[in-house]
Amino acid sequence: MKTILAVVALLCAADAGATPMMKLCLPSAPKKCALTAESKPEEYLACFDDVTLDDGDPVEAACDEELRHAKVHRACDTADIPALCKDVKPGDGRVMACLRDHRQELSPACGKAVDSYRRLVRLRARKGRKGSSVTAVRC
Repeated sequence: MKTILAVVALLCAADAGATPMMKLCLPSAPKKCALTAESKPEEYLACFDDVTLDDGDPVEAACDEELRHAKVHRACDTADIPALCKDVKPGDGRVMACLRDHRQELSPACGKAVDSYRRLVRLRARKGRKGSSVTAVRC
């Protein structure tokens, strides 16, 4: 049950088995990773751990946003979200807002992932970008 909960949260906006992260990041994936549409989300996260994506490229920028979002869930799903945001209905950024509201109470790994995602959002706002063309419902 715990595994299912973690996978559901990681995939938050799954569409026919593929997450937006998977759809957006496959074209940017390094060939050495040998990712396919059937690869698991964790394989995508591991593949991109040491990859610097180009924020000027719309596909890579959207991929980066999805990767950071998935990393928040990877870091926060086990303890932080169930403890601090258990009554929050996923979608429309509500879980992310809850994590932000409880920033001082987050575990170090969860806090780092939330901060990384928030830096990206603020950077894009300063550059005048309204975010990517990602249509996923944010957790």
